[in-house]
Amino acid sequence: MTNIIRVKFLYRAAVAELDAGHPFSAGMAVSLLQDAVEAMAYEAAASVGADVGPRSPFLDYWDKISRAPGGKALPFRLEMSALNAARVAFKHHGSSPALSDAEKHLAAAHRFLVETATSFFTVDFDGMSEADLIAASGIRDALRLAEQALADDDAIKALEHCRDALDGVETLMRSAIVVADTDPFAPKIPREWAAAVGSYVEWVSRRFASLEKSVTLSTLQVNPADYWFLNQSLPMRVASEKFYWPPSRSIISTRTIERARTCIRIIINLALRAERVHSDFQRLAIQAGVPQEQKRIKELLDKHLNQQVGNQSESVQENRSPDDGGSSG
Repeated sequence: MTNIIRVKFLYRAAVAELDAGHPFSAGMAVSLLQDAVEAMAYEAAASVGADVGPRSPFLDYWDKISRAPGGKALPFRLEMSALNAARVAFKHHGSSPALSDAEKHLAAAHRFLVETATSFFTVDFDGMSEADLIAASGIRDALRLAEQALADDDAIKALEHCRDALDGVETLMRSAIVVADTDPFAPKIPREWAAAVGSYVEWVSRRFASLEKSVTLSTLQVNPADYWFLNQSLPMRVASEKFYWPPSRSIISTRTIERARTCIRIIINLALRAERVHSDFQRLAIQAGVPQEQKRIKELLDKHLNQQVGNQSESVQENRSPDDGGSSG
């Protein structure tokens, strides 16, 4: 089922690409849509045992699946053939489709994905959650709760769960991308200077925190506008497991179903990008032998500590007087 969720991820990436509005957004969206359709067709072929190889032509899926046992067939052959032709034209010939054509391909691909998911896997494609691709259980669970709140038309509760998810993502981002020294203790300020420099230190801290966040987002290749959108949309968690909603500066409500749905999508993207960087870092550490070196250092430290404890015990025994044995004489 994870592979079907990845199809959903490709589809959502195509939607986001089309919404981006840059000069190549229509062509990039069509290319991602074709990837999603082909990935779904491949999974459908595997589910019925159709003889389709990794290098099979795109339209072979329709022919070979229809000949496989079970009597199932892939839908929308003509529409998906047109989608594939648009993708080839963009990728190989530099011909970008018109925005209106890309929107038609998007609608057709969505129908194909929904119908194929239902027919071959008995799952609701639109109801599947990309949050299930996130490895961190705390972030994943908070997002699933947010999606459940959306299903219940409770935008406020959904946004509160989004805050919990974003807090988890920010913790992951700090561990995955270390921008500055992680020592929590700042340089000590003399007491007689504290009153004079306190406001300057707070100003520098805020500026540095903003710079640190910008570097992290740049490393993850995340649009900063997405992150600021989250902070303008979500409440802050305060003591006693409660949330604080800052006073609104606009007559436009920030507590809507549409805004919550957008926040969920942005947080999923953030989490997946941060997890990828974190896993890459762990992979490189393993390749470099860091875990073995850490284990060796720990063994040396434990050995040294045990020697010190043994030497201290021997010293105590040697310094005891003959009467320390507890006799009453």
